[in-house]
Amino acid sequence: MGANEAVNSTTLSASFAAPTRAGNLLVLEAGVYTGKSNQITQVTDTAGNTWVRGQGFFQGGHYSDGELWYAANARPATIVTVTLRLSATVAIEIEEFSGVATSDPVVDVLAGASDKGTLADSGLLAPTIANDLAIGWAAGHGSTQTLTPTATGYTNLAQQTSANAGATPVSLIAGYQRLSSMTDQRFGASFGKAMYWASGVTLFRAASVQPSPGPSPSPSPDPSPSASPSPSSSPSPSPSSSPTPSASPSPSPSPSPSPSPSGSCNLVPPIRAAFYYPWYPENWTESGIYPATRYNPGAGFYSLDPSSGGLDLERSQIASMQYGQIQAGIASWWGQGSKTDARIADLLAAASGTSFCWTLYYEPAIGGGSAQIASDLAYIQSHYATNPNFLHVNGKPVLFVYSRAVASCTDTATWNTANNGAYYLNLQVFGGYTSCPSQPDNWHQYGAAVAADRQSGHSYSISPGFYKYNEASARLARDAARWQQNVAAMVASHEPWQLITTFNEWLEGSSVEDASEWQSASGQGVYLDTLHG
Repeated sequence: MGANEAVNSTTLSASFAAPTRAGNLLVLEAGVYTGKSNQITQVTDTAGNTWVRGQGFFQGGHYSDGELWYAANARPATIVTVTLRLSATVAIEIEEFSGVATSDPVVDVLAGASDKGTLADSGLLAPTIANDLAIGWAAGHGSTQTLTPTATGYTNLAQQTSANAGATPVSLIAGYQRLSSMTDQRFGASFGKAMYWASGVTLFRAASVQPSPGPSPSPSPDPSPSASPSPSSSPSPSPSSSPTPSASPSPSPSPSPSPSPSGSCNLVPPIRAAFYYPWYPENWTESGIYPATRYNPGAGFYSLDPSSGGLDLERSQIASMQYGQIQAGIASWWGQGSKTDARIADLLAAASGTSFCWTLYYEPAIGGGSAQIASDLAYIQSHYATNPNFLHVNGKPVLFVYSRAVASCTDTATWNTANNGAYYLNLQVFGGYTSCPSQPDNWHQYGAAVAADRQSGHSYSISPGFYKYNEASARLARDAARWQQNVAAMVASHEPWQLITTFNEWLEGSSVEDASEWQSASGQGVYLDTLHG
């Protein structure tokens, strides 16, 4: 099914003729006219499925943007809606496919591009497994002209054109096919007059290895196209089912903890943990800039709000961290009643039933001295620390503390006195910390602009890069080869705390979470692939 509009809007919806079938894959392609500064913020449907942004390519000259989103293992839905931050011209196509892998990630490989000319071309990519479902699309901007698909073997859908009275039009065409061989794929379209365009092709893994006979899937009005890629199980986040990166050999993961009888989240060092930020969607906008990041997260500019599918996304993020052999997340916490505080319960709920652990990164400045610390420690104890998925070491709940709250030996003594041994305290280092007469349980450094930092006897921290959204250049450029070396050195150090800075700090560009800029065959991205290895 498809939808277009004649007037700019912040939303556009399309309806299936009947509810989709449970467990099927839903795919949405979109063309957006002002996409560089106003990409799609979310896709929702009447069933509350979690939609993931699989692709997004824009061209700056006309702010044109093309995107692909999908919902795997979807519950039955009738209406799908895209939402933008500001009104824009949008055209969308939505399809439903059966027989596609239901586990996340379902994507095998993908490619895409954007430019200006008379030929839209996604670029070439090679399947890594057999029987993929190939979805291609091309979006044109600033013209209502016909798009003629150039790829062979695809069933092409009717073109959608949002004319908007001819002022800022956008056109979209999409196609699909089940691949019967490992032939390289690309998708594109030609047109008579040069315009800005975006094009992409995504290969989805099938649900099993053997092909299932039947016709190719057909989009709406038939609500459940019968045929689709033949089955092959999608990689799960566990180390055994996902491919390892194809680059040079990756280091072995650090030893797994030996859980104590008191629970799987009472871990024994060495512990691999990642700093995590639960402040989205509000922090996608900073100082009037949206999106406030240099990169394009694989999940899109997501929301962790439960009403926007945040719990399902958090489960997916936990699975991704576990794929990277990360045992615990250190969630940024800005105090009682803060927005980040409101999301901790959901993070713990998302980890329920898994061996993944959460702790907090205490961020507030200490204006109230020991009284403030005591109040916050009591609050964390009553709200979170007794949860079976809250990280413990030596039987104590763990708490990391940022330098806003501790920057001297005096501060360290204040923390230790207020804590009175109740928590396992891991404080951020400062000049002269080793000489403090009052020592916490451990120390760490947080410095995302430094590739690797070792605090001997305490921690080893690594960062993939640092490129802040409002800075002209990177303070630490990304380098996958260097990252492999850093991971190897971290593991070899055997330090008790082996820390990833960060899983998803997109504002400073230090994330290892998947992004279109570092995608990989596993669907987890090259940085998590290395950690996985």
